[in-house]
Amino acid sequence: MSELLQQGGMILVGGSIVLAGTLIAAEIMGYSVPFGGVILLICAALIIVGVYIVNKSAVGATSGNLDE
Repeated sequence: MSELLQQGGMILVGGSIVLAGTLIAAEIMGYSVPFGGVILLICAALIIVGVYIVNKSAVGATSGNLDE
């Protein structure tokens, strides 16, 4: 279960980074993205949650608590 959580957290972080990078690139190229700031804040929150999930599952795997 811990490995599944870790992979899910890494996918969440990676996807959020790609989305945030795409939004930033669009703004640099001059495109106006509606609700771009809000979407970037949501991406930041998802990155934080994903990192927390990955760290929590890694700690559970190393301490032997695989059910967390």
